[in-house]
Amino acid sequence: PSEAELEVIGAGFAQLAGSPALNRVAGSIDCSHIRIKPPGEYKEDYYNRKLFHSIQLQAICDHKGRFLNAFVGLPGSVHDARVLRWSSVYVQQLYPPPGWCIIGDGGYPCLATPICLMTPFREPVQGPVQARYNKHLSKKGKVCCGEGLRDDETRWRSIFLKALESTFAPVVVSCCVFLHNLCLSNGDFVEPGDFPQDLP
Repeated sequence: PSEAELEVIGAGFAQLAGSPALNRVAGSIDCSHIRIKPPGEYKEDYYNRKLFHSIQLQAICDHKGRFLNAFVGLPGSVHDARVLRWSSVYVQQLYPPPGWCIIGDGGYPCLATPICLMTPFREPVQGPVQARYNKHLSKKGKVCCGEGLRDDETRWRSIFLKALESTFAPVVVSCCVFLHNLCLSNGDFVEPGDFPQDLP
């Protein structure tokens, strides 16, 4: 995003969080498990904590659920923090730009370098300041990349309800991410009631 677009994104996150303190947030990060057919080799690596075979989709989304970055393909057993460490966003310090940060859930480490990543304080928090910070950071789950991921899975439910072939899954998911952003650019939004209850 351009500097002007970053300002809009930051203002959007501050509004969602109900706190102007988050006006330098350039995105939120989260991972999602994409169901796959077990590959012939190393199938145990793809078996995730939710008890099915998957690959990871790590996404950074803006305040409207638009994907700013997607990294897909690591086995489902890999922890979110390790997915981040292997992603180009982290390794090549691609996003966010200096002076900005991204936010994530407790599955990620709080970082100042090589990228700035803010996460909630661990429970139990140490006083009202940390409690207020956690409240604003998660604000009923709205300040989270999860909405973009759910929208993508909802929009393409005929794809994501089936187990994908492991060799094609990263390409299929990347195409869905691109098409999701294209739909948003054209005013085609997923309604909250459209979320299926049986997605992983």
